[in-house]
Amino acid sequence: MKLRELFNPAFVFSHVMLATLYVAIFLPGSAKVKSPVAFCVAIAVIEALFLCTQVANWRKGALNRHAGEVFAFLWAVLLVWEVVTSKLKLLNSVVFPAPENVFAVFPANWHEMLVNAGYSTGILFVGFLAGTVAGIFFGLFVGWYPRLKSFFFPIARVLA
Repeated sequence: MKLRELFNPAFVFSHVMLATLYVAIFLPGSAKVKSPVAFCVAIAVIEALFLCTQVANWRKGALNRHAGEVFAFLWAVLLVWEVVTSKLKLLNSVVFPAPENVFAVFPANWHEMLVNAGYSTGILFVGFLAGTVAGIFFGLFVGWYPRLKSFFFPIARVLA
């Protein structure tokens, strides 16, 4: 695969959006925000993962040409969020905090967030397990009775 295929228009546009986002972060704004370091590090980590996967796929010959479009959209969303909250202060800062303020919480409270993510994963696992068990028993019960099957089968087909 040629290097030119790696630098397709979506890939280039996503990096133009990324550069615009970084410029917008360091422009002066009307809202008081915390240090942009955590926000910039998060963006850099996301971009590094994107570049690593793109280069690895390019070397294999299986380049994902739509990944650039997805990342261009992600950078555009972050850019709009930055401009609307930090630079122009068009939204209430309590309801829509600046991205710098949101990402500054991660280094400060990473332990608490990790514990809460563990609790959420546990709740998700219990719900998945309960739903699976209930689905199996309900499916067996409905399958044994033809009248219930004729009632629930169309509903199951629509939901499937």
